[in-house]
Parts: sequence; structure tokens; C-alpha cells
Amino acid sequence: MFEQIKGVVLNTVEYSDKLSIVRIYTDKFGMASFTLPNARSKKAAVKRNLFQPLNLLELVIDYKSGRQVQKIKEARADYVYSSLAFHPLKSAVSLFLAEVVGRFIQEQEENQQIYVFLENSFKILDLLDGGEANFHLVFLFRFIEHLGIAPQFKDVDAGFLLLDKGLVVEQKPLYGAFFSEEVTGLLIYISRFDYMDLQEIKLNRIQRNLLTESFINYLRFHLNQHITIKSFEVLRLLFE
Repeated sequence: MFEQIKGVVLNTVEYSDKLSIVRIYTDKFGMASFTLPNARSKKAAVKRNLFQPLNLLELVIDYKSGRQVQKIKEARADYVYSSLAFHPLKSAVSLFLAEVVGRFIQEQEENQQIYVFLENSFKILDLLDGGEANFHLVFLFRFIEHLGIAPQFKDVDAGFLLLDKGLVVEQKPLYGAFFSEEVTGLLIYISRFDYMDLQEIKLNRIQRNLLTESFINYLRFHLNQHITIKSFEVLRLLFE
């Protein structure tokens, strides 16, 4: 059955001499994997250069329920970025966010809210002219919100965040997983901002790295403790 879908490319892994596997978050099927020919011929029906991380595509696929890896029949750009590939910090942020989304979302089911959030977020990143160093921090908090695991920060300004309950308490816990007052304060601070406020965020490089690492740890605690985000080291170096 042929389906017309939209998707955001996350990563591509070589499978054999002739094929690679590309993972795409789609508007109709959630996280999905597709075969991608390694041939780069100009006559190829599916152009491999379209499948760069975070590219937004329109696809026609040969979909079969229960098949782990689907087939792409046609592909074209749904949106052409103007700056992601040429801006060093945006490029690093793009690779980092592609890895985060690809590692922490596993559901193979439709979730229009998450897809629209991803699509809009990456378009905003492309068009940004200032505040790029803070974009991923706001993205990560909103990402956690869309996954339904966001901590409860309403009417609180300080304390210790309990990771299992997502609640902030005044007294330092005697046991269990929790974030320090410093980290909790930074998380509360960043939760107050949106993409339109990026240039108003006042953080130094140490605070940015601490926040990024804390977001990753929060996601790992709730979704999969064994996940590592390799591209974080590249991002960390940019803030050194």
C-alpha cells in the first residue's frame, strides 16, 4: 500500500554495500526505518543527498504493516534550510538534536503533536539570527513536555527536583534520585523561556553544559538509562 507522508530525517547507517537504513520521524507512523540505496546516480529515483540529519521531507512509501523496514518510492524536500549546513553552531546543534530525538523516541505510532513540534522547531533554528547557543536548551525542555514527562515547575522558584516524581521539594532528600539546588534552579529558569526569548537567556558556558547534561540525565532516567549521546561532547567543546 502506497502512503504519502512527511518526515524529519534523524540518522543513516550503512547496512550493506548496496543499502543503508535511514531512520525518520514521520507524521503518520512515528519513528520508522527505511531502506536507502547507496547509489548516488543522478537518475536514482531516491536522491541520497536528501537524507541529511533534520532534513524535512515529503515521501511516498510502500508501507506494509508489521514490516520493520519500509521502502521509499519517492522523496523530495518539504522545506529547504538556508543556514543549518553553513552555520557551525547550528550544525552542531542539529546533529545533537537529531541524536537526542532518534535515541529517545521509539514509538512506531502516529503522534501529530510531536511531529509538528519537531518540524516547527527545526524551521525556527534555521531562521534564527541570535540566541543559537540557547536553542537546544529550550528545545529539550519542550521536548520533555511533549513526551509527557516534564517536571512540575509551576509556582516554584528553587529546591531539589525529585526525578521519579517530577516534583520540587524544599528540603534536600535523604535518598533517591534528585537534582541539586543549582541544577533545579537552572531548569526552572530555562522552563520560563520560549524560542522567541532566546537572546534574553543569560547563561555562561558552564551553566549551558550543566543544563544540557542534566536534560540528558533526566531523559535517561525516565526512558532508558543505557542511552548515551555521543554528539554532546562536540557541543560541549563549542561552549568551552
